[in-house]
Amino acid sequence: MTDSEMTFEQFAAKRGYGTGSRPTASHIRSTKNMSGIALRRAQKQHLVILHEWEAKRSTLRVEYDRLKISYPSRIQRLQWAARGHSDLLSTQIARKLLAKIE
Repeated sequence: MTDSEMTFEQFAAKRGYGTGSRPTASHIRSTKNMSGIALRRAQKQHLVILHEWEAKRSTLRVEYDRLKISYPSRIQRLQWAARGHSDLLSTQIARKLLAKIE
């Protein structure tokens, strides 16, 4: 799939801001050993990081729309899915559908 034909999620992931890279609260260590103040401070820091991440994704969304990147066709999406690991159900189904189409 070329740069001119990709979903927003692929576009964002290519720049390091895909859904899988969303900051989680897992960096906050065990709350059992934290005082209330330390826990609130860590939660505030997490919210700041999360808001920065969402702001960057918003700017990427604007850039994606501005570049007029076309959404991939059904065939292109199937071809992309068919290149996955053979154990994945989505890969198997994509390969079967492509075989029927071609």
